[in-house]
Amino acid sequence: MSHQDFELYATQRPHIRDVSDVYRRFFSKHLGKLSADARVLDFGCGHGIYYSFFSEYFNQANIYGVEVSVKRVAYCKSIGWENVHYLPILSPLPFTNEMFDVVHCDQVIEHIPKKEIGFYIKELHRVLKKDGKMVFITPNYPIKRLYDIYNAISKRDITRVKDDPTHVARYDFKRLVNVFQPDFSVILEPTGGRFWNRLPYNFFSHKIIGLVQKRQEGVE
Repeated sequence: MSHQDFELYATQRPHIRDVSDVYRRFFSKHLGKLSADARVLDFGCGHGIYYSFFSEYFNQANIYGVEVSVKRVAYCKSIGWENVHYLPILSPLPFTNEMFDVVHCDQVIEHIPKKEIGFYIKELHRVLKKDGKMVFITPNYPIKRLYDIYNAISKRDITRVKDDPTHVARYDFKRLVNVFQPDFSVILEPTGGRFWNRLPYNFFSHKIIGLVQKRQEGVE
């Protein structure tokens, strides 16, 4: 997507919603014991829905965000989030090496072309501390399409059958592992969904939550 496309997307899809209970449980389980002084980067922070959530765990001065939409950056600043930066496409992150304890990335990687994802993974690896972790959420393809059909029928809205045209990269569990290795060790969990929300790690999950830890050079 071009810069203009992202600005249009920001207008058409504001994504102002509550943080899901599924994510809250996942974060509490894996990252809830971090110090309040830990530094957090929200990569692709959108309209800043996670800012107040992260404020429950960390000092607000240590919560940073980057976003490719000028409109979304302005909105985040309007709600009091000071450490938000506009990040042009394929630009290095404006942070020093090993600055962050945690990177968060909610439904961003599916918007990044596969030929560009390696650049961003290297950058995220660079700014994470030696024991740093990244948590991300992404739709589980092709299963996500079944949920699109279900929503179209249940909500009587045929337009929901159409896939999101901004999803230029589609991931399942295996593809995600391949993308993040060898730079990170990987833990993946399903988020469930309306049909299979009580099953363990499974093919039918609507979305995938991933937790990856920075892998050190020479360490398997």
